[in-house]
Amino acid sequence: MMMSTNWRGYRVAAWVGQALLTIAVIVAVSQGKWENALGLGLFLAASVVFVVMENRLPASAV
Repeated sequence: MMMSTNWRGYRVAAWVGQALLTIAVIVAVSQGKWENALGLGLFLAASVVFVVMENRLPASAV
């Protein structure tokens, strides 16, 4: 049986992944690796937007 995208576990996994990305950005900045920090930060921002907006999307009918 396939879980729907509204399954709470997916949302928890997304927030955990974003927390790990935030840590990675902090580590990259502390090491002075600005290009890495920028890339990770942009991915983190896109990820946060997707997770926040996904909550507002209509549920799938399946």
